[in-house]
Amino acid sequence: MNFSIFSLILILSSHSACQAKEWEPHPHQGLSKPYPAGKPAANIDSKEETQLRDGKLLQQSLKSGGGAGRALAIQDLHAPPEYVWDRILDFQNYPKMVPKVVKCRNYEIQTFRNGTEAIKTNMVMSVFGVKFDNFIYHTYFRSLSSLTWTLDYSRKSTLDDSVGYWYVEGAPGRSQEEAGEWSRVYYSCMLRVPKWVPGIVVSFLEKKAVSEANVWLKREAEAKFKNHKETGETLALKGGFKGFMLPKEGIDRKMLSLAKSFGKESAQVVEEPEEDEEGQSPGKLKIASRILTFGAGYSLGWLACSKKFASNESPGA
Repeated sequence: MNFSIFSLILILSSHSACQAKEWEPHPHQGLSKPYPAGKPAANIDSKEETQLRDGKLLQQSLKSGGGAGRALAIQDLHAPPEYVWDRILDFQNYPKMVPKVVKCRNYEIQTFRNGTEAIKTNMVMSVFGVKFDNFIYHTYFRSLSSLTWTLDYSRKSTLDDSVGYWYVEGAPGRSQEEAGEWSRVYYSCMLRVPKWVPGIVVSFLEKKAVSEANVWLKREAEAKFKNHKETGETLALKGGFKGFMLPKEGIDRKMLSLAKSFGKESAQVVEEPEEDEEGQSPGKLKIASRILTFGAGYSLGWLACSKKFASNESPGA
């Protein structure tokens, strides 16, 4: 057997016991500074606007904030923001949608009164036979149209650290006919991998992982929106966790929208450092972000439903 192949097998087998452990805390409480919620500081010139309109993936560096200096991926999708969020937040179905994800389940969800959600997810990926079993703490800021994440440091993940960010808005500069059917999506992330991970896997994470993330999201969001346009279906609005369906006719689209209301290839991958390079605890920043957005009303979904029923004297008829 070729020595390099034998060495790789030996490395992977020796670290099979180093998989994530659900009831064991992570070795640290965060080495990478988490991303702030809200729209990123991105300047898009006329040439770049043309690239986005042509369906191309644009890459920039974040100018300021918690992710300053990290790469940022920007892309326009032919689907409204609510359809983009529907796909991003459908973690349970990631194995069906996202390449390399073999298992994904939410193990804890907390919803605040303003609609902000804290979602803890166990996500397992397999890259060239290397298994990454990670526990991820997502925070979905509904009012800021943002999703940020860190590891859940109360449980041990395979990755040394992971922070990331999605931001979605209606695509600017579109015609009146197109305005409600297009979204602009911003994405950035940063990973820290253990030293034992083979170079071929690190190279993939550097060059391909995030571009593939943009590909699957575009494919899935656009396909679902196209299907719903053809069939007349609409998305399920969330009422608590299970959701409910509203008929398409009679619902004001603006009210529906209110109710629902980036390294190379836009990722940076670094090997496990000897020391904490940034020295900040993402847990504290994450909690502070949630406190700042806590306290607004949480009844817009029911407002849309009430509006529909108010137009009929007999809702059950």
